Amino acid sequence: MTYALIDNSTLTAVQRIEGKVKTRSKDSVDTDIIAFENYIQSILFYDHVIAVDDYIPEYRGSRISSFREILFLDKAQYGLDEIESEAKKISDALKPKIRGGTFVNDDFKKLIELLQTHIICTWDISSSVYHLTLKNLSDGGKEFEKYGNIAAAIFSELRDAAESGNRTNGDVELLDRFGNPIRKGYKVPGAKWGDGTSAGEASDAIKAFVASLVWLANRAVFYSLTAKYLQADTFLYPLRQAYQQTYLSQNCQYGFDYAKHIVENFSTSLSHDLIDIHSGGKAVATATSLPLFSAWLAKETGDPSCIVEAAYNIRDKQRICKGP
Repeated sequence: MTYALIDNSTLTAVQRIEGKVKTRSKDSVDTDIIAFENYIQSILFYDHVIAVDDYIPEYRGSRISSFREILFLDKAQYGLDEIESEAKKISDALKPKIRGGTFVNDDFKKLIELLQTHIICTWDISSSVYHLTLKNLSDGGKEFEKYGNIAAAIFSELRDAAESGNRTNGDVELLDRFGNPIRKGYKVPGAKWGDGTSAGEASDAIKAFVASLVWLANRAVFYSLTAKYLQADTFLYPLRQAYQQTYLSQNCQYGFDYAKHIVENFSTSLSHDLIDIHSGGKAVATATSLPLFSAWLAKETGDPSCIVEAAYNIRDKQRICKGP
């Protein structure tokens, strides 16, 4: 038997795509589509889809009834509380640090590199006081909290923590490019305006960003440890899955680019296989960009709310079988 472990953030994304839950921001749509594709693949290629029964207490019943095909695991019954404590211990030990405007923690540096975004902290002046703010250079230096789907995905982690009754710490050690601590009384060297007086602390946006990353790390570690314990494969919300790569690369003794090479190899192999199949009939041009299966099922059903049911029908009728 094969098991796919899904996190509740992915299930919420599925409901948003299906139109059953309101989308707070259109910026989450791209990430939700990837999460939806992951869910469809878990249905098609695994015997059972499982999830941890730790959703918001107020909506727990409706969550379970909305996904009747999923086996929800009680944390106490399966001994997952101990894993939860271990995940918290690991994430609390991260001690985020920003020096010269960028993260120096390997965990967060690699995550930001993987997301192919350029996040930095810069000094902005307001009322003659310098404030340290979060910016994204890949979007013309806009404030990060206003920047598209990556910002929406990261800050949604903080909302997830609050809704599940958890508190996460936004404390971060701040150093300037010379290694001097930024705290009360700190003055910006070479300030263009005024005497360089600063707020001496991170902005609320930076604190929220750090708290979100810590909770993201907590969830990625929790599901990684839980999957190992249950002998299951994980299908996490995309940003968590990205952080999971950094966590596994450190704890499973393989290079950070290992997973990247696997994905590239399978993508290339899939493209070649499709070309070979089509070349047996007539000349065609084929694009294989994700989402592969959910996009096909969307075309077949014509209704996003029917895609999941269609995927289960395909699996139950064994229309997908193991190759030679």
